[in-house]
Amino acid sequence: MQTSWSVISRIMGINIWQLRYPVLLTNTEPVYFLLVKLRLLIISDVVVCIDDLFIKDVFRAMSIHCSEVYILTVDRLNRLFLPKTFLSYCWWMGVEALCDFRCITFCTTSLEILKNDADSKRVLWDQICRFMYASKYYA
Repeated sequence: MQTSWSVISRIMGINIWQLRYPVLLTNTEPVYFLLVKLRLLIISDVVVCIDDLFIKDVFRAMSIHCSEVYILTVDRLNRLFLPKTFLSYCWWMGVEALCDFRCITFCTTSLEILKNDADSKRVLWDQICRFMYASKYYA
């Protein structure tokens, strides 16, 4: 029995087609699709818990709900599929920015250092305040 897509393709006269994302068929590792409603992508060198109190304070300061956040480790970055319009912010935590998502980007030290170092916290809050003020002023 043929699958429905092959029957429909044959009826439409489509004999040859090209996959938009061939990696989906050849890759045995999971692929991550980000939702359009996503506002903050956190990319870290280690796994970060979304329930961490410091992280929740940052979300609250940025008026972002946990459902609008996706946390990813650097090794999973190459398996990330992005919608055409997404994201307001990208937070590179403990790693240098490896690519440009065309959004406001924060770069900080790792979470453990952030939680225990006042200067690192100050740098993060300065970035957040600067970009949050600018986005409200120019919106």
